[in-house]
Amino acid sequence: MYTTPYINGAPLEAPPESFTDVINPASGRPFSRVLMARPEHMTSAIDAAYAAKDIWGRTLAAERELILQRAAD
Repeated sequence: MYTTPYINGAPLEAPPESFTDVINPASGRPFSRVLMARPEHMTSAIDAAYAAKDIWGRTLAAERELILQRAAD
């Protein structure tokens, strides 16, 4: 259930207590854990997305589809 979060391809150093359970509303049981990001995490993620937008925009749609499918897997 715990995975290392990444921003711009680099793992974030986050202690386990920085994560919170995601609860399945049907069962009331946790099924995942997510990082409760701090403001500096958000700033870094936004900066990384902004820096990548031109390259992503020049990537062919079919290639973007494959990248997103791999990410979803």
